Amino acid sequence: MLRDYGEAKCSNTGDQVGLNGWYANGQAYAYLQGELGIRIKLFFVKKKIPIIKGGAAVLLQAKAPNPIWMRGYVGGNFSVLGGLVKGKFRFKITIGKECVFEDASPLGGLKIITDVTPDDGISDIDVFAIPQAAFSMKVGEPIIIPEDDGDKTYRIDLEAFKLLHNGEEIPGNLEWSNYKDRANFVSSDILPPHEELTVLVEVSFKQKINGIFKTIMVDGKPAKEIEERSFTTGGAPNHIPLHNITYAYPVVDQKYFLEDEYNEGYIQLKRGQDYLFNDAAWESYINYTQQNNAKSVETTFNYNTTDNVINYSIPNVLQETQYTMQIASKLKGGSSNTSTNTSSNNNAKDGGAYDAGVTETNVEIRETNAQNLSKDGEIERLAYGFGTSKYKTFKRKINSFNTSDYNWGVIYSDVIYLTNRVKDHEPFDLTELLGSNYTNNIPLVSIEATLDDTYFNADINPPLYSKYPLGGQYTFNNRDAAVLGTPPKYALPLLSNYLNNLEHEVNEQSLRTTFPFRYNLTITYKADWIDLRSQIVNDQVDGLIPRGSPVLNFLDENYLFMRYGFYKTKLSYKLPGGIEGSSSIYKFKNPINFRN
Repeated sequence: MLRDYGEAKCSNTGDQVGLNGWYANGQAYAYLQGELGIRIKLFFVKKKIPIIKGGAAVLLQAKAPNPIWMRGYVGGNFSVLGGLVKGKFRFKITIGKECVFEDASPLGGLKIITDVTPDDGISDIDVFAIPQAAFSMKVGEPIIIPEDDGDKTYRIDLEAFKLLHNGEEIPGNLEWSNYKDRANFVSSDILPPHEELTVLVEVSFKQKINGIFKTIMVDGKPAKEIEERSFTTGGAPNHIPLHNITYAYPVVDQKYFLEDEYNEGYIQLKRGQDYLFNDAAWESYINYTQQNNAKSVETTFNYNTTDNVINYSIPNVLQETQYTMQIASKLKGGSSNTSTNTSSNNNAKDGGAYDAGVTETNVEIRETNAQNLSKDGEIERLAYGFGTSKYKTFKRKINSFNTSDYNWGVIYSDVIYLTNRVKDHEPFDLTELLGSNYTNNIPLVSIEATLDDTYFNADINPPLYSKYPLGGQYTFNNRDAAVLGTPPKYALPLLSNYLNNLEHEVNEQSLRTTFPFRYNLTITYKADWIDLRSQIVNDQVDGLIPRGSPVLNFLDENYLFMRYGFYKTKLSYKLPGGIEGSSSIYKFKNPINFRN
């Protein structure tokens, strides 16, 4: 077990342990050459009689490097002089010098909290910063450590991870890495600007004794390791950065917004920015502006300070039109001319930061820096563009698809896939098919097979999926059943060429005449069939399946070619945040009939 002990020193040497703090604790094998004997008095004469002469392999506990230390035990039985003198021997072997840690922790000097950020004493920290603690071992999981008297099991528990402001805890949540060796503290709102904050991280140690983890005590007190860091934040922005959006509707840069899918717009913030909207001296509103002729529609909104969500009623929009969605603020009762005045302020360079709690007009004006100040004296809190679809709902868009060609392609001699070409039509965009940073990386469009075709219900489902897992024990080894489903109704992958064209914004006509999904259930049917068949055959050969077992009936079944006819799929629209939209049925077709 190689771990980083940080700056730990050995009190008996005065040097830092290991190589830059990296020190190993484990087992080592040693080959020893020498002689072991006993001294006896025989016939009134003292004699030395050898018991062992030669070599032996010994398993040692080892710690290395710098210093190197090993310890082990050699034992055995002896009988000399024809059994006159016999007995047992056991002796300890020690090699090198053991490090005696200064201020040793319950785990032998090992430092558990290896790093905490931001660093101590740092100033002008971004208010969107996320404090992080790093640990040398997994937190909350058992750890086995070899020691002199055998292996022992410990567990490190995180007792506290707090972010403090004036002694009060800032609310937030912890996010752990997959390995459980790093934790992030994500505050509910952004950090207070121009304030000193303290990060406190505390871990405790427990040892498994008689099957129960018990707290390790040192000098009558629970053993703990504590790290603190203090830092000072910089200014807060007077706008909503795009990186602070978890998801929004309409989606940022969405090409085909569907007006009637949902009558409310919304923006979910990652971290709250309450200060932008809680000052009574300012009024804030939303503008929808046409990008081609600057016509705009103004509407009000509500900001939920608990959930950090902005909600508003979507104004009427035109189809196939580009819009800019803007959140703006202006002083109540103030003229546009006064808002362009300036006044001195040391915090102006930080972007204005907190508007909250400031009510004097001249103070608010100095917050409106040129970078976010419009000609009408407004502060632009957020702005992004999007385009509207030719259709008002997703269902209407799918129902308007006119398929021109039902195509197929060969995978194996008995397996084909299906694709479609359509007449010129509004395509999909990446936001719909793959999602984006502003949909929480979840696609808006999903597709699944309805599985009401004769091929599935007569040829595939009865012998395979209706009895899954076969014999109550045979499951798929070659795929994750949760991804494609069982049966695999989600086996409708996106066409790579379609995605490439979208990503590089090329071949517009191909996008307008290609349906982006491929009906690929048949290849999964065949793969599942072979997977389970192979498992059963192997177990039969190994004698693991008794003669007459019903599971052997599957070996008598034949995989059949895909039947001629239509294969239905269901396309569904889901708004960011999981709000269900409309859906529609779309058909593929196998145009060949090999069975007749």
